[in-house]
Amino acid sequence: MPSYEVILTKSALKTYVRLTVKLRKGVDRCIGYLEVNPTWGPNVKRLAGESGCYRHQVGGWRILL
Repeated sequence: MPSYEVILTKSALKTYVRLTVKLRKGVDRCIGYLEVNPTWGPNVKRLAGESGCYRHQVGGWRILL
């Protein structure tokens, strides 16, 4: 059961729509992880020098929190 809500910015949504099908599936999976626990999952790293900021890597793309 999701405990967080993922909201894409307008520019992120425009980019998401233009992704290839394969990459979009990876982003969808990442969003599923984010809804459960945004600080845990495959390809998650804390950003250096930033308190409470993380990034999730999907293919060559990075999703920043």
